Amino acid sequence: MGRLVSFDIAKAIALICVIVGHTSFAGVPQSLVDFCYSFDMPLFFIVSGYFCKVQQLDGAYVKKNARGLLLPYVITSIIVIVLMVVRAAILSEGIRSTAVSWAVAALYGAGGVHAGMPAGVIGIGAIWYLLALFWAKLLLAAAHQTKWPWLVSLCLFIVGVSTKDAVWLPWSIQPALCAVLFMWIGQQVKANGLLQKGVIPGLLWVCMVMTWLYCGAFYGQLYMESNMYAHGAIDVIGGVAGSLCVLKFSELVLSKVGPLTSFLSWFGRNTLPLFCMHLVELNVVRWDLLIAWVNSAGLPIPTWVVILAIQFAAIAALTFVLYTCPRMVSGVFFPKRKEVAWHGSN
Repeated sequence: MGRLVSFDIAKAIALICVIVGHTSFAGVPQSLVDFCYSFDMPLFFIVSGYFCKVQQLDGAYVKKNARGLLLPYVITSIIVIVLMVVRAAILSEGIRSTAVSWAVAALYGAGGVHAGMPAGVIGIGAIWYLLALFWAKLLLAAAHQTKWPWLVSLCLFIVGVSTKDAVWLPWSIQPALCAVLFMWIGQQVKANGLLQKGVIPGLLWVCMVMTWLYCGAFYGQLYMESNMYAHGAIDVIGGVAGSLCVLKFSELVLSKVGPLTSFLSWFGRNTLPLFCMHLVELNVVRWDLLIAWVNSAGLPIPTWVVILAIQFAAIAALTFVLYTCPRMVSGVFFPKRKEVAWHGSN
């Protein structure tokens, strides 16, 4: 049980870093953004791999992951489209063009705008992760049906990186190609018990911490959404080292810091709805107006700190609203509500 909570804490740390990185538009120091990006998304995929069993790639497996990942993607996309249309109506902007633009963005499923995408298509934003994880889980299952899953995972990573400038496929397929390697590493971490006490010597942990800090401070340009690993293997090594260090650090937080543990474990258990509502506020809120207002207020703290606090408040409010929705919707993001609805109908 304790180890599961430590994984929730690690996911909470990663999601907080994702939100901090996405707040660069408000003036978050680039050094902090780079450090967050050095490990946050690799950690999500490594943790997913850790809990991903070696399974047969069949229709049942595809349907299971479609319900768990594609359905939240679709619902979140609909929420974004509806709210963007409402915003367009309030601001007297083109309602039809707004609806079409965001509907196409949702159908294409790219995190941002990249070379090789059709002209005029915009990125749907942060929930590219759900599409990439869906495909990565299927590809990893397929890789395990070969004799050398590690080699297949590595080759998929190379293909994903080498093709990104020539063409950008829909549905975040190319980020998924790279994510398979991180998920395979997560499986190996579990299979070899690398997080168990004493398996990795203390000196090696020190080396991994130093490697992570060095990569985060001097490299850190690992953007999984766009398959950009600016420094090649060093970015991958730093991402893996950082992820393992955060997982180990999360065990320490679990054993030493009580109040913080409760908050972070709740945050980590609900990364799916929090992540999706982060996408909603990021796209829908007029952050440029809020930044101008904060700047004019002359507050004694940096603007980006205020905007970040407002973001967390917006995410919390939206997540609460999502939780209060009918269980047909909220159960997609909060499985326990779905279970209550199921048992209540019997």
